[in-house]
Amino acid sequence: MQLNYKIRGSIIGSRLAYIEDCWGTSSKSQIISHLPIKDRNLIKNLLFENTWFDFATLLLIDKIIINKFANGNNKFLHELGRFSAEYNFNYLPKQLVEQDLIKLFKNCSRINALSQNFGQFELEKSSVNNQIGQVILLHRYPLDIPSNFCISTLGYFERLLELLGYYVIKACEITCSPEAGLHRYEICWQTLPLKMPIPVKIMPEQLVLTTMLTVPALPTLGRQIKQTSQIQSINQTIKNTQTESLTTSLTINPQYRYKVLLGILALLILVLGIQNFINPSNTFANVTSDKICSYQTADTKDVGLTLDAPYLILRTNNDLYNISIVAEVGNQVYFYKTREISSTRVTEISLGEFINTNNQAFNSETIPAKFVVTAKITGVEKQYSYVNISN
Repeated sequence: MQLNYKIRGSIIGSRLAYIEDCWGTSSKSQIISHLPIKDRNLIKNLLFENTWFDFATLLLIDKIIINKFANGNNKFLHELGRFSAEYNFNYLPKQLVEQDLIKLFKNCSRINALSQNFGQFELEKSSVNNQIGQVILLHRYPLDIPSNFCISTLGYFERLLELLGYYVIKACEITCSPEAGLHRYEICWQTLPLKMPIPVKIMPEQLVLTTMLTVPALPTLGRQIKQTSQIQSINQTIKNTQTESLTTSLTINPQYRYKVLLGILALLILVLGIQNFINPSNTFANVTSDKICSYQTADTKDVGLTLDAPYLILRTNNDLYNISIVAEVGNQVYFYKTREISSTRVTEISLGEFINTNNQAFNSETIPAKFVVTAKITGVEKQYSYVNISN
């Protein structure tokens, strides 16, 4: 596994939150105790979700969850992906999630940029009529990314659509070629929005039960399932949950449980909002701008670079390899590395992907004054300096 593959701390945070909700604080502490010392020290920081972790750390956590809590059932990674989508939903830019679904999928590279620093996402095919929408997503991963990672990614996109108010008819991987780094996902949904989101969390024991039944949900959401099966599912969750707060929330009438959870979520957002107002430098990717910043270089026109904050946009006439980008902000320097950027598409990189030497993500409101790009172009390594000319 390449050490330069990074995953956003908020993804790690979603896994730890799931463990704590389902199996208690002691189980969460047990998982953390198995992590490398540097990761344990990062997690002690209240702002660890805004930092970057080695991708291998996520693989280790998922392996422990599957082996220890899910009886070796890799299908449970799908549920972890669904939970991650819900946990990190508020991190997505408002202007992204308010687009129609086809435009959102065309810009799914932004979702990738906020969560990981590897892989390329592309909308390969799409169609929408009065009843059904369909997309086929092509993901190009490095060759040493395990195929199991696709399971949680597919769960993420499935849950994302549900959170946006759509009923997912099908979500599956139609091409899985890890030896070539190519993965295709097909997602189909009903174009008529739902009245309320579909509940998310499923315990490992429930996963075994639901493989023999249709996926459990409220009848008003259009899923075909008997009410008795839903009650069994809820009772099973109550039985296997160790936290008193989760048990209490699950025993609430299903008609009101979602409203209670929304109220709790609104309270958390309010508390975080107050904290960010007091200390805005610690907000997540809080760079905002009402204009696009242009950067100019005297060296070459091979690579065009603009900033539509918080996204750095690169256009290139030739394929780039072994790319390293340095952002200079005052006396601070932040770095971003990736293996390849294709000349056939515009590449968007979130400023939140840039990290400093202390592994802290870029989160300043100051626009970078300079970018330095180093890459191999047509087999020759070149370096270009870009200065902000928008001021």
